[in-house]
Amino acid sequence: MVGKHFLDTSVLHPHLTASPKVKQYYKNKLTGNIYICDYVKMEFLRGYIKSCIDFYFILAMPQYEFADALNVWSHKFQIREHKNIEIMMSNLIRANAFHNDKQKCKRVITDYIRRLVGKLHENYRRIGNDNTYCPKGTLRLNYDPDNIEDSFKQFREILANNEVYKKCKINIFVKERNKSIFRQIAQSSKFNIGHNNRDGFDEIQKNINSITSKEITCAFCSKIGDAVICILSDKDWILEHTDHSFDFLCEILKKKHY
Repeated sequence: MVGKHFLDTSVLHPHLTASPKVKQYYKNKLTGNIYICDYVKMEFLRGYIKSCIDFYFILAMPQYEFADALNVWSHKFQIREHKNIEIMMSNLIRANAFHNDKQKCKRVITDYIRRLVGKLHENYRRIGNDNTYCPKGTLRLNYDPDNIEDSFKQFREILANNEVYKKCKINIFVKERNKSIFRQIAQSSKFNIGHNNRDGFDEIQKNINSITSKEITCAFCSKIGDAVICILSDKDWILEHTDHSFDFLCEILKKKHY
């Protein structure tokens, strides 16, 4: 589909991290110019890169080899199916002696994280109207090959810091600049959509309705992210997504989407 494609995080993620066949699928679909914004970058860094760094630190603990680290990581999750798959992979790797060189494995993970952060900042066009000014979205990895763990710690601490909202404009974006649009999203109830998968959208409406005079923190901002991204999408672009919430948001705001 030729045009200007604005990627939601749900499409950016596989576009960057999926298997070669899935990446080829997106390459065939997204012909033309591909855009992201700093807010989407922030969601990817906080949601995926931070997890990769967290796993690196588990693996770096002296008592764990790769299979042990996978087992420990699996217990961080509550989703049973996810845990089962990770445990299975851990057992397969152990039984077949895959990744038995721990230092090499750490280097592979380090290079993977560095490449992804680089591609995130270099491989996509940047929209010019992201007036959330999220500093997490512009965060670069200050990589020191002689002190990798400190490089990762500094990066992770900023991503995990719930006080960074004080350096952005999300409160102005939500409560002043786009106040009437958020009210419109919160009050909409009738839709011409061929499905009823509206759990995500209902949650967004609930969270918008719970906004008070208190400042919107990074933690709360993550609960209304789809609405923020939809508002940022230009009317002439195609908002690419896999989340059903955008079906409702784009109908309300009359945005092109796929």
